[in-house]
Amino acid sequence: MKYPITLLTLSILLAPLKAELVSLDENKIIELSKTKTPTSQQIEQGYLASQVQLSQFDDQFNLEATGEGSYYRTNEKQFSQFAPVTSPVRNVSLGVTRAFRQGLALNVGAFSEQFSNSFVNKGTTAGVSAQVSLDLWKNFLGRSANKKYESLKNSSERAKFESSINKKAFTQNLRKLYWSLVANNEALVITEKLLVSSKKQVEQAQRRFREKIADSGEVARYKSQVASRSAQIVSLKYQRENLIQSLKELIPELSDKDIKLGTYNVEQQVQKVLACTGTIAQNQAPPMENTFYDEVLSLVKKERDNELKVSNLYNHADVKLISEVKYFGKDLGSSETFDDFQDNKQRSYSVGLSFNIPIEGKKRTTKEILEKMNHKKYGAMEDETLSKIQAYHGQIIKTVSLLREIVKNQQENTYHLSQSLKTSQRKFNQARLSVQQLVQEQDAYLQSNLDEIQTKLNVIHTLLDYLSVFTETNCEMNRI
Repeated sequence: MKYPITLLTLSILLAPLKAELVSLDENKIIELSKTKTPTSQQIEQGYLASQVQLSQFDDQFNLEATGEGSYYRTNEKQFSQFAPVTSPVRNVSLGVTRAFRQGLALNVGAFSEQFSNSFVNKGTTAGVSAQVSLDLWKNFLGRSANKKYESLKNSSERAKFESSINKKAFTQNLRKLYWSLVANNEALVITEKLLVSSKKQVEQAQRRFREKIADSGEVARYKSQVASRSAQIVSLKYQRENLIQSLKELIPELSDKDIKLGTYNVEQQVQKVLACTGTIAQNQAPPMENTFYDEVLSLVKKERDNELKVSNLYNHADVKLISEVKYFGKDLGSSETFDDFQDNKQRSYSVGLSFNIPIEGKKRTTKEILEKMNHKKYGAMEDETLSKIQAYHGQIIKTVSLLREIVKNQQENTYHLSQSLKTSQRKFNQARLSVQQLVQEQDAYLQSNLDEIQTKLNVIHTLLDYLSVFTETNCEMNRI
């Protein structure tokens, strides 16, 4: 008796745990879209990347502490008494430095320099110094650095708006997936219902065949219809699993759960879509107040202008005025030097000019490439944004109107086919209609239902695509 008990225990332990069942409706999908998902994190990463670029550029202009120390000693002999060996040598300096976007750099600090040789013992110079560097051309008064800073700031602001747009677009994409699942379920319900009817027809045909009323061809035709509808159901189930997999990939929270559809109302949703398009139709021109893309477009233009000004200065000369002033004491020994600094400080100053002028034409070539690149980069962004705004608004009314007309015609077609099918069934029972004609009508009725479902799905998808661009549209479908 031990072996059966052991096997039973193993089977219980190895049996897969039943996954948690999650009921999905549209509100649940919207709620899940706002959780921590790979897509939302990528959107945040894109925004943070633009902030990092701005912050790293601004880091160049922070106040920084500087310091340096060195000690040198040698035991070498001197050539003569008039060519002494200087050793040891001690140098220490401490200070603060800061660069400014306006092309100015300041450095203020204290220093001590001490050396000894055969003539001087602990000759020390100590004091304070101030250095100023001023860009006189390329970045004069910050004309280069300020434009670069403004460009990066525009980019960061643009990324913030794009992040908001992309988050809402992600939500709309999840809603599209949800309504695709709903349409798939509706198609499954109709096909399974008609499959049951087809199976009954097979049973009736087989009974008539046994009674010598029907031939084998009629039975085969009905069996073919059963096989066809069974294949459709398998295909629809396959599509459903693909849709569920897509949802699980986008929302990791669902990855280990079983999913079922909650309650929904397709007709009510279509009416919401039509009501929303009615609101949209009141605007002849694209309603810029309903989208952040107008802010994005404005920032793209500013960013382009600033980048072009920066690239225009790429091959200009670097010319800098450098000035330094020192106040110091000088004596033998550190304490004596400090006293000298307090009682009789001395002063020195220097003024200099440095320049770096490109002679070859390589930098000019690079500048031209940069300008072309910026024109194409920002031109493409402007064109894409403008076309998206104009196309989505201009086409949605036409598209939804056409889809609405299609739904109306398909509903009428489905109704007439259902009436015709009842009549055809009577005719078939009276032997006035062939089995092939009856099956064709049944297939046409099924296809009409499936087409109607697909068109309603297209209506919903069309509006959700529009709302991914005009994210601030005030209608019930967009209250998320």
